[in-house]
Amino acid sequence: MVDEVNLNLAKEMNPQLGRLRVLARSPPIIESVIAVPTEPHPLQKELIESMLSLHEDPRGRQLLMVFKTDRLVPIQPGDFDSARELWRDYWRLSGAPSHR
Repeated sequence: MVDEVNLNLAKEMNPQLGRLRVLARSPPIIESVIAVPTEPHPLQKELIESMLSLHEDPRGRQLLMVFKTDRLVPIQPGDFDSARELWRDYWRLSGAPSHR
């Protein structure tokens, strides 16, 4: 298993891998999460606004490029559903008790 970005990179580095074909695709899964404390903080609102607007500034875009992303967005209801489903399937198939 490999994500598409790394598969394409591997194909660039080794053209023989271009013969590989995708057998199955998983549903999209959230790639990363940045969390901030829930307790109020004097600069919390400004921090979050700054993070969400990084893509609007050249230096911010450069920082986002380092992390291979275009922009940061707030979590929406349902964003974790596919990850939860993956874990449910893993625990079901492994026979191990679920750790919630």
